[in-house]
Amino acid sequence: MLGKRLKKLREQFGYTQQQLADLVSLSQQTIGHYEVGRADPDIDTLKLFADIFGTTADYLLGRTDLKNSTACENGPPFGFTSPKEIVEFILTQNIIMDFIEFDTNKLSDDEVKELVNELLNLLKLLSYKYKR
Repeated sequence: MLGKRLKKLREQFGYTQQQLADLVSLSQQTIGHYEVGRADPDIDTLKLFADIFGTTADYLLGRTDLKNSTACENGPPFGFTSPKEIVEFILTQNIIMDFIEFDTNKLSDDEVKELVNELLNLLKLLSYKYKR
């Protein structure tokens, strides 16, 4: 069950095995072994996968079919509840705006909300990668 769910989540997030391996400081082969059931991750790696994919270890292990814990279902990441809050946050982050090469005013409210939450999730993933 773990292997199938790990592979499904990795693909849903658009990661290659190598990209996921880089995030968790493992080899691509190790990720492949996890996905086909030849090996199982240790508890710390399992928790890291759960954090990266915004799910629980119980979901990854097949102990529940609920992908997210109650805390994750209570709202979007980082507590943004309206597009206005999101836009205000982004507009105050000059380093972020310097990299965005399109007009955010042409995006719908939902697209802006999705964009910012994806950016913040990527930053969260990077913090896991470099946290030592």
